[in-house]
Order: sequence, then structure tokens, then C-alpha cells
Amino acid sequence: MMKPQILRLSMLLLLMLVFGGCSPADLPNGPSTGPAQPQPHPQGWGVRTKTSGCVASGGLQDSTCTPGDILPSATRDAICRLGYARSVRNVPISEKDQVYREYGIASHTPGAYEVDHLVSLELGGSNDISNLWPEAAQPSPGFHEKDVVENYLHDAVCAGKLPLATAQEEIAQNWLRVYAQMQGQEGGEAPPQAPVQPQAPLPTAPVEQRTGTGGVPPDGAECPDDFPIKGNIRSDKTKIYHVPGDATYYRTRPEQCFATTADAEAAGFRPPR
Repeated sequence: MMKPQILRLSMLLLLMLVFGGCSPADLPNGPSTGPAQPQPHPQGWGVRTKTSGCVASGGLQDSTCTPGDILPSATRDAICRLGYARSVRNVPISEKDQVYREYGIASHTPGAYEVDHLVSLELGGSNDISNLWPEAAQPSPGFHEKDVVENYLHDAVCAGKLPLATAQEEIAQNWLRVYAQMQGQEGGEAPPQAPVQPQAPLPTAPVEQRTGTGGVPPDGAECPDDFPIKGNIRSDKTKIYHVPGDATYYRTRPEQCFATTADAEAAGFRPPR
């Protein structure tokens, strides 16, 4: 006697599902539909949405013109080798002129601007125009201060304290925030310390004892491989030289480069105290 009633109830439930426009997937806890969409890289490396009318503001680049770009081949081991940045630098005058045009700078005095890599070469940045912008020296902080940030992040990466990808994102998103943190200013936030496996600091190249011929000019912030000792002249005119392996070697911007410490001392430079 109960079987016909059970059958009728089953048919009624089926009709309710059909005419109610429902499907099993619409019921609570039903399976999700469609695969999850991949999230784009937050930096959009190398993707530009403007190539003219670019405007730098507040010490930062126009991110629509200069989103930043990196070299996939630039690993931690690669960028921490002595002379790496010099070996990959390749920005011809024609590309620099194009950068100035895109930012509407028709003329400028020497030293007023520097066509800078947003993600510096020493952090694996690319020479592509999407990673270049005309950075002013003044008002401060300008390109001189950004050099300090680049060296600070490079040292942290090579010491195993910061992942390379994190350093690249930090300098591309807002290098001024890192600079403020370095200066201990209110509102400055330290770069996020993502969990990393402990890594031993990479070995630095020894200074070879070779016959010196005096100092040579640096190539930007780098010294030639044959003249690795950095001679720095401080604001008080004190002359200090730094050899590879010094705590401040990578963040030092040289005025002169030497092959041996004897050459540096002969030119009036002394070691740091």
C-alpha cells in the first residue's frame, strides 16, 4: 500500500526540480562551475598602456608608461656576481632620447635628470623602454637617493634576507616607501620579509694583487672588473676606498676605481674605520 505513495512523491519532487528551473548544481553545496581564472602579475611587467604624454609625479614614474620590466634570466646567483650590472647594461642614446620625448622633456641641463632603470640592473631589471624613465635629481629624494635604495635591496637579496622577486616589486611599486623606511621616517614601511629558506651570503670576488696604474673613472655606479676597488669622496672631502666584501661596498657610489689598495692609498684614499 505504501509503494504507490512513495512513487507519487518521487515524481512530484522530480517535477518540482524541472519546472522550478533548478539543477543539482544550483542546490546548496553543489559543485562549482568553471575553472578558476589565473590572476595577472600585480606589476604587469613590460606592459605599457601609454607611450606619450607621460608624467612623473612626486618622485615616482608614470606607471602607465613605465611599469617596469625584468630579465627572466636574472637569478639571485647572477645578479650577485661582481660586475653583473655592467655586463648587461645596454641603453643606447636613441632609446634615452625616446624616453625624454615620451615624458615631454625637450631639453635639460647636465645632471638634472638620469634615464634610470625603474627596476635596477643590479636587481635583475631589463633595458627595455618599459623599465626606463627620466628621473630628476631635485627635489630630493631623487635619483641619487634611489641609487641608495637599489644598493640596499641588492645587499639584502645577496645576503639571503629578501627574495629577489620581493625586492623587484618593492622598488617598482614605490621606491620612496623603502627609502623612508631606511631613513626611519614615520609612515615608512619595511619591505615585506617573505618566508625564505636560509641562504648563505654569496662569496665576493677577491681583490687580485696586480700592478696598478692609478685610478679610472667608474661606469655609472659600477667599477670595471679589473679595477674593483671603489674610491668614494664624502661631502666633507674625506676619501674612503671600499673593497669587495666590505659591508657597504655595494651601496657605495664610486668617484674613482682602483686595481689595488696601494693605488687607492697613493691617490689619498683610506680604508673605512
